[in-house]
Amino acid sequence: MESVNIQTPLGPFQFTDKHDVKQTVWIIQMDGQGGFTLVKKIEAS
Repeated sequence: MESVNIQTPLGPFQFTDKHDVKQTVWIIQMDGQGGFTLVKKIEAS
């Protein structure tokens, strides 16, 4: 599974050697009118 490396709209998607997902997490806040604000970006480690 470590060989999986897919480019997605949210950035690269991979697995670690222990088969955990390695991908950046984006936390957003919706404004109720179709927009959003980035609250926090957690980089994949």
